[in-house]
Amino acid sequence: MTTPTITQQIESLRLLIRGSKPATDALNALAESIELMEKRYADREVLRLGDVVRRSLTPEQFYDAQRASMRESPQLWVNVLPIKEKDTVMGAD
Repeated sequence: MTTPTITQQIESLRLLIRGSKPATDALNALAESIELMEKRYADREVLRLGDVVRRSLTPEQFYDAQRASMRESPQLWVNVLPIKEKDTVMGAD
């Protein structure tokens, strides 16, 4: 038996309280708060991972990894402008 997700649990609660406006409003506020907490956690996780990568790779290794990611996972790079090495290396003119 799998544990229901938070979204599934909230939807179940919506069915139980559908006649009560105050309860529905409170549940909606709770759902929005949970969504925001999940996003903040994901944002912090991305920052942590980025910091680890920055500390462990040379600029050349980073750009090689970035190009490989763009080739192998293009869906992650939709609407992201490619970074030019000379534009990002500190002190480059």
